Amino acid sequence: VLSLGAGNDATLTHDGNTGLTIAATPITINSTGDLTLDSTTDIVLDAAGNDFKFKANGTEVLKISNSSSDVVIKPSVDAKDIIFQQYDGNEVARIEDADQFNVSATTASSSSTTGALIVGGGAGIAADLYVGDDVRLASDNAILSLGADNDVTLTHDGTTGLTIAATPITINST
Repeated sequence: VLSLGAGNDATLTHDGNTGLTIAATPITINSTGDLTLDSTTDIVLDAAGNDFKFKANGTEVLKISNSSSDVVIKPSVDAKDIIFQQYDGNEVARIEDADQFNVSATTASSSSTTGALIVGGGAGIAADLYVGDDVRLASDNAILSLGADNDVTLTHDGTTGLTIAATPITINST
């Protein structure tokens, strides 16, 4: 045990089995280069205050919080987005400050789409679906079902146009 400070308020303890324990409030580690935490097992971060705060040069930019066991990921700077990128740096998803979740795609239509974009071709996804100010199914053989019991369907087969299946059919126009 190594005790430091006028009141021995900082201690470094090593028991030969569990590694090094540091007891001090607060603990501040200053480094002139990168700080690396390396462990042969897990690295555990345990914050009794429920927040992990990420800072860049002293400014908090991201906070991960516990709220009744829900995980909250929140940018700390106003009007900034959360961006997900692949290893090569290509953006694959963005949560915008304007309450939109955008999944990037290589389709030409995605660059002008607002709202959510689900790109077809994956398991269980037959078409591109855009949800924003309008709903568009960008595929032949597209079917859009509406209502709690899917009792209204709009079908486009790519050749004969749009088929509306509902009883009764009411069209309102203003």
